[in-house]
Amino acid sequence: MSLEIIEMKVADLVPYAMNAKQHPAEQVAQIAASIEEFGMNDPVAVWHDADGVPIIVEGHGRVLALQKLKRETCPVICLDDLSDTQRRAYTLVHNQLTLNSGWDADKLETELENISNDIQLDNFGFDLPSSADFDVDSFFKDAPEDDNWDKDKKQEKTVTCPNCGEVIEL
Repeated sequence: MSLEIIEMKVADLVPYAMNAKQHPAEQVAQIAASIEEFGMNDPVAVWHDADGVPIIVEGHGRVLALQKLKRETCPVICLDDLSDTQRRAYTLVHNQLTLNSGWDADKLETELENISNDIQLDNFGFDLPSSADFDVDSFFKDAPEDDNWDKDKKQEKTVTCPNCGEVIEL
């Protein structure tokens, strides 16, 4: 399969009516901020129905952000080789796969320390202290510990970030 990125009018892209992924206004604003900071670097995937209507498969939040930014066009890839059932399943799978992993806390801390002076990461959902002395432990201080944690055994510890809900393995 070969994917070609084409430009389509944002107004022509039709949201999938059964899209289960939620896109609250705060998240749409964060996506819009990301597009303004970094550009629209992730094409939206569409699938043309029997009438030729481009139904959004994945990228609903990006389309909402583009509408918020009053952008007229959008980079798009077409997944017309998928069956209707595959297209509906991929909509779910694409969103679920992004939730199936956590962060490497040490690498996250280092990256946030190095980037936070140059880019306002709080615009993208990171709730960071303003000083350059970022401490990952204080970032997660209010996160509940996993009930199965046994300090005497060697095992992974997970916490849930109270700011974004991300599950982090420590």
